[in-house]
Amino acid sequence: QGVTMTVQEFEQKQYEKVLAAHWHKISEIKDMMIANRSLPPSALRERVIVGCKNEVDKIENQKIVLEQLSTGLKIPEWYTNKIKELRW
Repeated sequence: QGVTMTVQEFEQKQYEKVLAAHWHKISEIKDMMIANRSLPPSALRERVIVGCKNEVDKIENQKIVLEQLSTGLKIPEWYTNKIKELRW
């Protein structure tokens, strides 16, 4: 008795995985930038922040592609709330 998933359910699940990755990476960058303000300058830390920003760009690209491919995607409330909390 297997559970079958519709294409729309699959797309929504993939979309939410991308949204979770997006939120986590933005949160990580915010934490690093806040810490960076109170620490002495570090080339390594700057490279890590740039690397994370590049990862956010890739994740945002995946998000855009999924949004273009599927018309029925819904942005979950948890994502909207988490992104609002991250504004600084």
